[in-house]
Amino acid sequence: WRWHGTSGWGAATACVTRGLVLFDPVDASGVDRSGALMCLQPGEKFTFQVGSRTFAGSVQRRPERKEGAIQIVTDAGYPERLVSGTFMLPAEQQSAFQWRWHGTS
Repeated sequence: WRWHGTSGWGAATACVTRGLVLFDPVDASGVDRSGALMCLQPGEKFTFQVGSRTFAGSVQRRPERKEGAIQIVTDAGYPERLVSGTFMLPAEQQSAFQWRWHGTS
């Protein structure tokens, strides 16, 4: 699950701006990840990576879908603006989503 960091919005992109982590619903492989991202709940752990940096924290509010992006807020301590590099969800985060999708959350 990868997205391209950008300051301009487009397909398969992601960024951090104004305290929000923004993901295009479709990742760089062309797979729609909106179901997984939108199911996050406040208090749930959420980890993402940008390049070699990892940001791990808890979701602070339910994700919102606005202007073509899925907006996520966590307490992971990411910078106010991050617009370059490859955004990724590590294997553990992907597994957590798949576990939920199989009805065992």
